[in-house]
Order: sequence, then C-alpha cells, then structure tokens
Amino acid sequence: MKTRKCIQRILAFIALTIFTIVGTSAKASTLQPPDEKLEKLSLLKCIEMALKNNINLKLVQDELDMAKLQEEKADFMSRKLGSGEDTISEGKEQLSEAKEQLSEVEKELEDPNLPPEKRAYLEGMKKQLESAITEGEALLEKGEELLDKSLDQIIAGLNNVKSAQDLINIKAGVTLDVASTARSLADRQIALLVQKQYYDVLKAQKILEVKQKALERAEGQLNIAQAGYNAGMVAKDDVLLAKTQVSLMKADLEKAKMDLSKAKIELKKSIGYPLEKDIEIEDVFTTEKYFPNLEEGIKQGLNNRLEIRKAKGEYLVYKLNFDIVKRIYPENTFQYREALLQVNKAWDNYQKAIIDVEGDIRNAYDSLMYAQNMLDYIQNCVKDAQEVLKIAEYKYQKGFPYPTKNLKTMDLEDASGTILEVLAAQERLADVEEKVVEIVHSFNLAKANYDNSIGLPLK
Repeated sequence: MKTRKCIQRILAFIALTIFTIVGTSAKASTLQPPDEKLEKLSLLKCIEMALKNNINLKLVQDELDMAKLQEEKADFMSRKLGSGEDTISEGKEQLSEAKEQLSEVEKELEDPNLPPEKRAYLEGMKKQLESAITEGEALLEKGEELLDKSLDQIIAGLNNVKSAQDLINIKAGVTLDVASTARSLADRQIALLVQKQYYDVLKAQKILEVKQKALERAEGQLNIAQAGYNAGMVAKDDVLLAKTQVSLMKADLEKAKMDLSKAKIELKKSIGYPLEKDIEIEDVFTTEKYFPNLEEGIKQGLNNRLEIRKAKGEYLVYKLNFDIVKRIYPENTFQYREALLQVNKAWDNYQKAIIDVEGDIRNAYDSLMYAQNMLDYIQNCVKDAQEVLKIAEYKYQKGFPYPTKNLKTMDLEDASGTILEVLAAQERLADVEEKVVEIVHSFNLAKANYDNSIGLPLK
C-alpha cells in the first residue's frame, strides 16, 4: 500500500517533467559555450581588482585625501602662528626701542642752552619717531588682532601659541591616522566580501558538479529500466519513475546553473569585471586542519584590528582637546562640560571596540572549531552512500525484497528491491555529496573569518 502511494506521488510529476525535459533540451541545443579561453582568476587577483574598482573605496579615499590636505593646512597654520608671534614680538621690541629714543630726544630738547641747529635736528627726529611709533602701534594692534582671530579659530579663548600649535599638529596627525585606518578598514571589508563571494562561486561550481553526477546516475538507471522493460523483465512504471527521476535531476541541474550564475554576477560586480563575460576562478578550498591559539589570537587581534586603532585615535583627539579646554574654562562652563562629555564618550567607544573585537574573535574561533568537527563527521559519508546505492542497484537487478534501515527511515520498506529503493539511494547520495560541499565551504569561510578577526592579511 505504501509503495502504491509513493508511486502515485512520483507519477504526479510526470506530466510536468515531460515539459521540463523538452524545454531543457531546446535550451541546450541553442546555447553554445564560447570558444575563447578564459583567464583563471586567483583570489588575490580578484581582491586587487575590487580594491581598484570599488566605488565605495573611492569615496573613502576622498576622505583620506581631505585629511591629508588638512594636515598640510595644519602645518602651514602652525608655522604661520609661530611666525606671526615671532614677528609681533620683534615688532614690540623695536617699538620699545623707538619709545626709548623718543624719551632721550625729549630730554635733550628740555635743555635751554641747546644750539638752534641741534634743536631743529632733534625736533625733526622727534616728529619722525612719534609718527613711526603711532604707525607701529596701529600695525602691531592689527597684527595681534589677526593672531588672536587665528587662535580663536583653533580653540575658543585659547591665547597660548605653543598650545595652539600642538593642538593643530597633533589633531591633524591623529585625524589623518584615523582616516588612513578607515581606508584600511574599508579595504579589508571589501576584501573579505570578495573572499566570501569567491568561495560562494566555488561552492556553486561544486554543487553543479554534484547535480551533473546525479543526472548521469539517473540517466544510467533509466537506461537499465528501459532495457529491462524492453526485455519484459520490469513493468512500465519502472521506466516512468526513472524518467521522472531524470527530469527532476535536470531541473535540479538548471537550478544549480542559475545559482552559479548569480554567484558569479555578485563577484563580478564587486571586482569590476565585465558582467557580460564569463569568469573562471581557481579552486582554493582546503580540508587541512587548523588549530590556532585562541589567547594569542585575541592579543594579536587587539593589537592589529583597525576598529580599535580608529577608536583609540578618536579618543586621543578629544582628550587633547579637553586637556587644553580645562586650562581656560572652569568646570561649571558649557565649554568644559561639553569637552568632558566628548572625551568620556570617546573613551567608552574605545572600550566598546575592545569588547566587540574580543567577542568577534571568540565567535570566529568557535565557528571554526564547529566547522572543523563537521569535517571529521563527513570523511566517509560519500563512500557509504555510494555503497548503499550499489546495494540497492544490485537488489533491484536481482529482485531481492529485503528492506533496509535507509528505506524504513523514508517509510518505503515495502519498496525493497524495487526501483524506488534505487531512486531513494540516488537522492540520498546526491544529498550527501551536496552536504559535503556545504561543509567544506563553511570550513573555509570560517577559517578566513577567524584570520580576519585577528587582523591577519587575507590569503
């Protein structure tokens, strides 16, 4: 009874799958593979292409260029402030000397016995000195106003030139380092995305190979069933069931082709590769065991991770700003309170970055270990499934009606020795092969994620 129900469920697909066969055959006859030989792209080559062509990285580079310009501007302003202070100091000294000379001239003019010629000379010198002093005081006053205005642009109320120079140079340097770190962080994120997409293409390719093998097995079983039917040894429903299996495998194959096409398009978009061209990549999957030291990895990550360097740089900027502000403003002012809040917030962000990075490393390590354990469990799965299929095929050919545990799990124990057992074994083998591909993909991705989490360069 169970066998009859199973047969009825599968026969229900026959009408639909006949159209699938015809449609697939028609497509296969019109689509021809290109003759030109494709360049096989390595993972590093794909990453290089992405870093060169990605528009988001170009925007980050614009920010970095702006930070470099600000550093140059800061250096210029710093030198200008220092030069302005030196010039004003020198001018004040010269003005003081002129005032001393004027005082001496005025004392000499007080002498009633001064010869007329000398008095006339001293009167002329007095006028020149008074005019020069008046003009010099006006120029110095304007120069001091300009200097104070420049200092006000740096930090409100700051009148110490040395502190202003320090603030300009240090803040610009840290800002440039933060911008450079942001660019490096963006580079790494793009590279990691490309690596994942690269692995996704490899996975899709391998699943396509699995589906192709499954189709070949189904077609082989159809040939056996057809030969048995022609010889009068099996019923027609065996042939129909085998045809249905072939149709389903063809549909699965088309689905795998679609998934591969999608994966390739995503990779091509990221690396700036022409979307209309096909792409071929190298097989970099490995199943070699990897046992990193977690504690060493955490130390390495806390030193190397760009997020921490960026957060630390931002904290240093706000701390420097606060150190200067607190020299000028008392604790009850808005300026002091705002600067204090900024430095506290930057410190909290820095501590959060440390916690986030350590958590990220631990999660990546756990994922790697779990994926590695899964590798151990699949070592002989494909061989076992292949052996089950061979037994099912042998029983079908010899007509041995002995139910197996595999059939009982699928509620098909009455199908022992029938084509249903063979088809079930074929599907189980295809499922196992696909699962192996997924686990290998997960392991390689977990390995790459762990290396990235501790700041190692992508390989």
